[in-house]
Amino acid sequence: MNGLLSLHLLIVAMFRTPVDLPMARPSDAPGRGGPSHRRPARDEPHTVRRSYGIVRISRSIAVSLAATFPAPGCGPPAEPPLVVATRWPRPALAELESMYHRTSGDTRPITWVTLAPGERLGGVVDRRGGVDLLLGGSPEEYVRLAGSGRLSPSPWRSVRRPGPAAGPEDPAVELADPRDDPAALARSRAALDDEGWARGYDRLVRRAARARLVSGRRSDAPVGAGEPAALAGGPRNAGRARRLLALLESPGAVPGAPSEDAADGLLADLLGAALIDAHQELRDADAALRRFGHPARAEAALGERPPWPPASVANLQASPADAPLLEVLAEQVAPDPESRAWLRESWAGPSRPVDGALLRELAGAVDGRLAREPRFRAWLRGEWTAWTRQLYRRVARVAGGYVPS
Repeated sequence: MNGLLSLHLLIVAMFRTPVDLPMARPSDAPGRGGPSHRRPARDEPHTVRRSYGIVRISRSIAVSLAATFPAPGCGPPAEPPLVVATRWPRPALAELESMYHRTSGDTRPITWVTLAPGERLGGVVDRRGGVDLLLGGSPEEYVRLAGSGRLSPSPWRSVRRPGPAAGPEDPAVELADPRDDPAALARSRAALDDEGWARGYDRLVRRAARARLVSGRRSDAPVGAGEPAALAGGPRNAGRARRLLALLESPGAVPGAPSEDAADGLLADLLGAALIDAHQELRDADAALRRFGHPARAEAALGERPPWPPASVANLQASPADAPLLEVLAEQVAPDPESRAWLRESWAGPSRPVDGALLRELAGAVDGRLAREPRFRAWLRGEWTAWTRQLYRRVARVAGGYVPS
């Protein structure tokens, strides 16, 4: 940029600086009896001041250079790129971009923002800004984004991912986020139904401890299975985003589909918190168990489930002085009066570990309004994540011989 600015200053100087361009006479040429560097007087007929021909040539060169190298900030504003946030794998995105270029004739590149394992679409929209389109993920997350005004007013759609279906993941090697991968959620739900929650949940935790996190859908679900997609709120490239979206829409797609059972959404939140968000702490706990010979007390605690009511509620209930704070918490997570009343009554019950029956109760509370409340879901996910992280850290300490007070 400094080079271009210097070039422009030079061009300006060519117009503003007077130049004396003398024309030499034969007697002035070297070797012919005249001085070789004599400067003619102003009244001599062969002296040319500000030669018209030379300036005209200089002007032509200046105009050409200015057209070729426009001054910084003087050119037309660059059009913002089409930005798409997604968890889809790179091969699917490359095929989609190639298909878009072929069918639309638009050769401009697409900026893909690929989410990391455990990263939420809403977080990318809030942190990065400038996102035009969201592809894939959990329908529940799209419901929350739409409720908070972060999606375009047009309904979100059901789309098909391009490319061949991925093979089934090896649960002993790879771990997909059940909040994003319907097949991973279905396998986990089947394990809990077949083995019961006590044993099934414990096995899911131990399997996840030695697995590698993968992003996006890595499942045996059919390619044609619907996944949600939507324009972000206030897209800068709405036209291009809609053309890209049209390539993916399933035949007969219904706005707002696919639907998701609320209990499955809560199960996905629980497993995502315990196995994905707290995965590093889980791996550290498993490593400590193996290093110190699997001490029985620490080993037995690894597969414990979060309690209901959550730990923060139990702590507030233990102190009568904190009763006002408990009421404030209920108002924050359940603004609806009927949902708040149901929640207070449920908190007053006996403590029990989370299981399928509890998730169904939460999903059906007040005709499903409590489970659809974004603030309640966000609070519950945070409670489950914090509790499981503390559990895994305690397991690692106990395994190493340090018992916290």
